[in-house]
Amino acid sequence: MSEVETSALAKAPIPQGKARVTVTRPSTVLYVGSPATISLNGQSVADVGSGGSAVFDVPAGANVISVSAPLYPGEYKLKLDAASGQTYALEVGPRDASVGPAVLFGVVGGAIDAAANENSGMFEIRTATKTASPAKGFLTSSGGT
Repeated sequence: MSEVETSALAKAPIPQGKARVTVTRPSTVLYVGSPATISLNGQSVADVGSGGSAVFDVPAGANVISVSAPLYPGEYKLKLDAASGQTYALEVGPRDASVGPAVLFGVVGGAIDAAANENSGMFEIRTATKTASPAKGFLTSSGGT
């Protein structure tokens, strides 16, 4: 999703039966060369680079938003029970637990991490810390570290 598409969608009204999600990735040096691939219910919706963001609509009800990296095993999942007409702010960043296996063993370390943990991979996705009010509908990450 391009910055133009994200900007246009952010300004548009939220369609009936949908909720809007904004995913932001702060600028960090760790994993700067790898985009964070955001998926909604198993379908890729955006690639977010360091310092970037993406906006997309989700159906009201139970959803799974996940983040992964190309050429690196594992993904991190967040369950979202979206309420129609609501907006949700998420943040993607490096997953601290991925650094050791990646540095020590590269992709093989990532594969071991992915086999041992339901939530794995280079990145994690979480509720944004800078929210005006608590978002309705957030459940939890789906387990693991």
